[in-house]
Amino acid sequence: MGHQLFPDKTLDWMGKAIRVATFDINPHIFMVEPEIETPVIKYDNQAYSLNGPNGILLMEFARRHNCSIELIVGNGILGNVAERRADVGVGALSSWYHCYQYLAFSFAYERGGVACLVPKPKQLPRWKEIAMGFTRSVYVAIFVAFCCIVACYILIVRFAIQGPMERSVVWHALNVLAIYLLQSTSIVRNRSASESLLSVAVLFFSMNLATIYLGKYASLRTIPMFEQAIDTKESLAQSGIPWIQAHEAWSYSLRLSKNPTEVNLLSNFRVYPLPTLRQMADEGNSAFALARLHNGHLMLGDWINADNIRKYHLMRNDLYFEHEVAMATKTWPLMERFNELLGQATEASLLLLKEYQNINQYNDYYVQMVALNSHIREPNEPKALAVEDVLGGLIVLGFGLLCAFVNFIVEIWVLCPSKTDLVKDNE
Repeated sequence: MGHQLFPDKTLDWMGKAIRVATFDINPHIFMVEPEIETPVIKYDNQAYSLNGPNGILLMEFARRHNCSIELIVGNGILGNVAERRADVGVGALSSWYHCYQYLAFSFAYERGGVACLVPKPKQLPRWKEIAMGFTRSVYVAIFVAFCCIVACYILIVRFAIQGPMERSVVWHALNVLAIYLLQSTSIVRNRSASESLLSVAVLFFSMNLATIYLGKYASLRTIPMFEQAIDTKESLAQSGIPWIQAHEAWSYSLRLSKNPTEVNLLSNFRVYPLPTLRQMADEGNSAFALARLHNGHLMLGDWINADNIRKYHLMRNDLYFEHEVAMATKTWPLMERFNELLGQATEASLLLLKEYQNINQYNDYYVQMVALNSHIREPNEPKALAVEDVLGGLIVLGFGLLCAFVNFIVEIWVLCPSKTDLVKDNE
């Protein structure tokens, strides 16, 4: 009477082994030395224990159902499960559509965003600030206004009663430029009323323009200017910088996208071996994909270390995000039991706690903090002006001297001989 006719044999596996495809993935799962009274984890005739958020899930699952775990490695997690060499695969797996067609997914138990460590914005050269007072469209508008004013002066002089051809286009252009630069000019002296009114209007316009420019330029000089930071997937795609990792799985979530930005990102994704990644990380010219974990920590490769982390800037926004799952064959009978354990562990926030512990235990906390606070810049302390601070003005002066020298040479070789010939003819 007390016996069940149809007992649930999934509750007690009586020491049988389940085949799990996984490998060391920091900070998700680690193979460690076995502890006393822990479930048996077998790999290559050796006994191990598992640590990490995914590791404690497998350990607790084996303890509850009285089973051992046989680790399967080689050919990747997905390949082992798809070819049925393993029953279930665990370890930073996302809910990829191309896998859903052939494998069974567990409950989603963690959110993981994918961002990049990108080269830190460099400080702009101080000489460039002299041209940053206005945008390109404002400079175009100023140039168009300059041409219109010169044309107005030419028309006024051409239709004047006295001396319509007395002054050239260059003469008018130089006088208007003098007004723009708030310098003295000969336009308003002994001229017609229309010329004087136009000159006064241009003078007021130039005074307002100069005041606006000087105020903006002073603000630019107060705080150092930096290149535009790469904080979004749009800016990363626009920059053309390749984003790299050690495995192509980081690009799986973008493969079916038709978004032009994401298509561009996919074309810029590169996979390199570990020695190349370490070399490129020290150079500081590439973007490195990383995972932003559910608890806010970062899943960094060992090629990012304390020596090169300050060369990089963490993107504020994710390229994309996925939900972490376990994948099994569609006929695996323990998926329902595994989902029960996932729900209980997630509800109790045990995975978040274990993630925090493993980040402190297996990762460089200094690297984590520098990466998370990479958007904070060092304070700008007062300092004496150097040559680079006046280099912009020196460049403008040099350009003016060059133009004057070229004009002087032209006058000597072109105008002077013609005047000499004219004097000889008069004699």
